[in-house]
Amino acid sequence: MTLRLAVVGLAISLALAYGAVVPRQDDFLFETIQSFLVEPEAYASAFGFSRSKRSSGDWDKEFNLNSVGASVKIKYDDPNNQLKGGKAQISIDNLKQYVKRARSSKVQLDIKFDGGDSPRDGLFSLEVAYELHHQGVEKGVFTAVRSKKSGMWETELVNKNTQKPNVDPIFKSFEIKMKSDRRTMLVGSYRSDRGYDYTFNVDRVPGKKVDAVLEGNGRKYVLNGVLDKAEKLVTVDLDANGFKYKLTADVESTDDKVALDVKVNLGSAGSYSVEFDAKRDLTSAGLDIKFNNNDFANFKMKGKADWGNMRFKHELRYSAVGFGNGKFRFMRSPTKDGGKLKIQWTPDQGLGAEFEGKRLLTANNGMQLYGKGSRNDEKYFEYNLNFEPVLDSDGYEMKVNSEFEFFNTNSVLYKAFCTYGCFMKRTLTSRMYVNKDKPYKVDFDLSLMKDAAEVLKADINTKQSPYVFKLIAPRILPKLLPTGRESIEFEADHNPGSYLHVKSNTNMLSSFNVDKLSNGMRKVELNGKELLQADFSKADNTISQTTTLPDGRSLTTTVSWESDNMKKNHVNLKLDGTERQLDAHFNWDVTNPAAMTMSGKGKGNNKRWGNYQIERDVKMSSKAGVFKLDLDGHAEFEKYFMPSPIETKLRVMLDTNNKEYMIEANKDFNGRKMGVTLNNGKLSLSL
Repeated sequence: MTLRLAVVGLAISLALAYGAVVPRQDDFLFETIQSFLVEPEAYASAFGFSRSKRSSGDWDKEFNLNSVGASVKIKYDDPNNQLKGGKAQISIDNLKQYVKRARSSKVQLDIKFDGGDSPRDGLFSLEVAYELHHQGVEKGVFTAVRSKKSGMWETELVNKNTQKPNVDPIFKSFEIKMKSDRRTMLVGSYRSDRGYDYTFNVDRVPGKKVDAVLEGNGRKYVLNGVLDKAEKLVTVDLDANGFKYKLTADVESTDDKVALDVKVNLGSAGSYSVEFDAKRDLTSAGLDIKFNNNDFANFKMKGKADWGNMRFKHELRYSAVGFGNGKFRFMRSPTKDGGKLKIQWTPDQGLGAEFEGKRLLTANNGMQLYGKGSRNDEKYFEYNLNFEPVLDSDGYEMKVNSEFEFFNTNSVLYKAFCTYGCFMKRTLTSRMYVNKDKPYKVDFDLSLMKDAAEVLKADINTKQSPYVFKLIAPRILPKLLPTGRESIEFEADHNPGSYLHVKSNTNMLSSFNVDKLSNGMRKVELNGKELLQADFSKADNTISQTTTLPDGRSLTTTVSWESDNMKKNHVNLKLDGTERQLDAHFNWDVTNPAAMTMSGKGKGNNKRWGNYQIERDVKMSSKAGVFKLDLDGHAEFEKYFMPSPIETKLRVMLDTNNKEYMIEANKDFNGRKMGVTLNNGKLSLSL
């Protein structure tokens, strides 16, 4: 407790002494509400909410987090002047499901905010009526009002319980009153049903000193802070109801180094000292912490660095209570075609650890990565990754192969990967070929092995008919697909002007055939059944089939298309069944290689996903030897094993003239972001 008081004292004195005004927590509240009103999307995104496409008539904006049954609704007094104020409603069906330590399950907040005549004068009123469900129902009203009278800002915060639960309420009634000129003085009081009754008084000389007194419940706390700018010294004295504490902070800063010396005297509880110094070029640094003049922790770093060429060599020696003694060594050196990295940890007692890494740039901006981790000269894991671009006159090929092998199950990495499925050796083999002039002609193969089992296999070929799409993932797909199937497989045999034969392993579309007959008419078969023979006009491009099982379950599949042009079309797919519904639309136009577009949007419902929607938009171009692809995706699932909504971004650039490439992939799972970028052989991750 005494240490916390000392830290609070230092924070207050620094804030006031270095030119800040008297504390303005009410400003923080005011600015937070204003920013929430103007940009609620930023707050919603941070907490994983997705905005409803259409809001009801009673509200201007609505956001939902379906996984916990949470919603936020906002109504503005004036939509053209959102800072003027309005009302909001926040409800959560089960907060405990989202925050394990929460005391309440259902929570509802009804908020009213009035920004006054001007959004810039800082005057406002706020009312929050809350309802909390926990061992009964707790209700109350919190109000915050700020006004200005005779040049003084007055703030009043009040919470009143209107209905108490069967136990003590989470928020007991309280009242806080403050008055300040925002520069030299602050006075106020705090009273609560918890038995607290305090008054506080702060006097300040800007840039020189601050004096504060907190008194109540038979206790008195006096804080005095002084800033000596010439000596760059801050001194804080705290009298905590008769217990004396003192803190000093001395700062030195020059063009080439910085130093900080902090001393804290906690009376009978002891004293701390913290000394830190470092050169600005990071060739040396030190941190020394003592308690009662005895060493508590000590760190010393020395090294050499050429940051322009990313060459450095450092050694950090440490000695700390509870951690013992030891040293770290960090070394990196550039090579002709890459670089080497080495990290060593050598404790005085116990096993050390070492990591070695190498990066080698190869032809056509290819890259090889190698990493090895060991302890006490015993290899724990080894990793190899190879990117091999190949360029020919017709197209661009990228080969990616990797091997990740563990040699000791005590490895921290091994245990981390076991969260997703243990393995001793993982091998990835993949290849992708893209036609330079017709980038929609693709040949892609991928195989991922874990030990002796193939856990992922992909085969996509659109270079020539029959076109193939196969994705086999026995450990992943059963968790994603409503059918629990381990693979998705499609094959399309197309002879323009003669026939189109599509077959798959899906329930909704096992086969789909369109054959042109000798009389010019066309025969259409869906799932092995002939539907019709007809001479199609544009308005008649629709087929439908209903399948009914003996147990009464049924599914009606309806497919419609705009034209017979395979390079530009609009296709609709509708499923209407007892266990699933889907309304999907697909558009593509690849007639102009310099400006190609594809999109797919679908909304549906099934037992595994509940209500869901999936959207993908693709833009591609191939011009003057440069191929670009931009993919943006959005998905929402009512029931899913990953957090929802899910945002997807993929950016690809292949410059065959200059032999350059860039691949950037990003995923956002309900605010949890991750991404990977490969830029001309340089790999970076973001989490």
